[in-house]
Amino acid sequence: MIPISSRQNPQVKALVALKEASERRRQSAFIVEGLRELQVAAANALVFKSLWVCPELLKKEAPLEALKQRAEQTFQVPASVFEKLSCRQNPDGLLAELLGSPRPLSSLGNLTPNPLVLVLEGLEKPGNIGAIIRSAEALGVTALLISDPLCDLYNPHLIRNSQGLVFALNIAVCTQHEALAFFKKQHITLLSTQATPTAKAPWDHNLRGPTAIILGNEHSGVTPFWQPHALGLRIPQVGQADSLNVAVAASIIIAEACRQREF
Repeated sequence: MIPISSRQNPQVKALVALKEASERRRQSAFIVEGLRELQVAAANALVFKSLWVCPELLKKEAPLEALKQRAEQTFQVPASVFEKLSCRQNPDGLLAELLGSPRPLSSLGNLTPNPLVLVLEGLEKPGNIGAIIRSAEALGVTALLISDPLCDLYNPHLIRNSQGLVFALNIAVCTQHEALAFFKKQHITLLSTQATPTAKAPWDHNLRGPTAIILGNEHSGVTPFWQPHALGLRIPQVGQADSLNVAVAASIIIAEACRQREF
């Protein structure tokens, strides 16, 4: 491992810059922090441009040698330097720089037969997107489309909230028009969450066939663009809450689709 002890080291400063979305886009690079997240990235064949290790913070059971084999180079730093690099309050001493950008929709190609697709339109909170990715991956969603995103897919907080599963799920970034053309070409039925009297509950829709479910942000919901193309979908509520957290809503709908399909 290459030792670095100064917080002013140019490589340290360059890595710290990747905390900003603009710099991640400019460099087509991003940070992955934490043992669990790095293991998921490695399991999905991602290569680390660099691995940063702090022995003072490292957990004893961390499989360091396996992670080092995925890295082009490995740096060893003290806690004072690692804390500057870290985005967490209680870091575990492992962090890596990876190269890459979110995939375009064209990279997905033809989906598997009878796909279940989730579309997130205009979501801005990395915690919500990360939680949705966890549910989508766990419940067998075929692909996740991020439409007109307001949040960087490689935001460190999104990666953490997804537990690294952002690297395990088939995800693409696109516009509304690109998504609609994609669904028409693949003959996928569209459903969008709507607060209208005619919108049906998930269990009143047939979710067994090729289906795409569109969710919008909690403030404004799904945009009117989808109304002529999608069936209305809503989750019945009996309490005083005027809405559900979008990650909770997504999990309920996906779980119902799985129940109908008997995954």
